[in-house]
Amino acid sequence: MKTRNLGNSGLVVSEIGFGAMGMSIGYGVRPDRQDSIQVLGNVYEMGNHYTPEMQVRVGL
Repeated sequence: MKTRNLGNSGLVVSEIGFGAMGMSIGYGVRPDRQDSIQVLGNVYEMGNHYTPEMQVRVGL
């Protein structure tokens, strides 16, 4: 996974983010909490460390 610097913050994030909005609102039936946590874990293990607003949208 390619990464980029996040502004001048010194943080490094994945070039491609994972949008997690569908795990909480906006797309019909909300998925199971444990399934959502598993998906986010898999995304992280695959090298994607940029999930905008993950804590707010998924409620972790």
